[in-house]
Amino acid sequence: AKKHIEIAIEKAPNQAVFHSNYGSLLHSMGANQLAVNAIKKSLKIDKKLFQSYYSLGIIYTDMQEYDKAIENYYKAIEIDKNSSAAHNNLANLFSSLNNSEAEYHYKKTVDLVPDEIYPRLNISNYYIKNSKFADAKYHLDELVDMGLTSKEVFNSLGVAHKGLDDIDMAGQMFKKALALDEHFYLAKKNLDSL
Repeated sequence: AKKHIEIAIEKAPNQAVFHSNYGSLLHSMGANQLAVNAIKKSLKIDKKLFQSYYSLGIIYTDMQEYDKAIENYYKAIEIDKNSSAAHNNLANLFSSLNNSEAEYHYKKTVDLVPDEIYPRLNISNYYIKNSKFADAKYHLDELVDMGLTSKEVFNSLGVAHKGLDDIDMAGQMFKKALALDEHFYLAKKNLDSL
């Protein structure tokens, strides 16, 4: 793949997307600084290439250069304000940094893709992390009402109920998670802790 992208770049050096793709490939190979260099080259050609800013957000996060990651996710969102992936990644990054801006970007992700599990599950886990158990339960209950359940949804519901001191319901939720996957260690550990 690397050889073929290099040939494409040689034949069409002014195609920004080729440099961007090359950077993403280099990142997947663990060559982070070379990846950044390739993607920056793509942005010299096309300053409005969403995927380049988005990729830089991912790479800088992996490099633990969080300010640069945040800056590039914001640039990606300036180009495509409706990118649920960029809002979600930015929310996850802010959450890991204990920055309250995470909530805004999680809510934006839910608004953008209301029929998917991960946005509501992510915001729920953010609320659980911040001991906002009623808020977490609200979003998780929405998933159940929509028929969008998983072992992770039931496990998080169990944690939310436990946080609300509803031990019986917490136990039921952990058991539902284990009914979907009897080897789900996290739910088993949570049930045992009750």
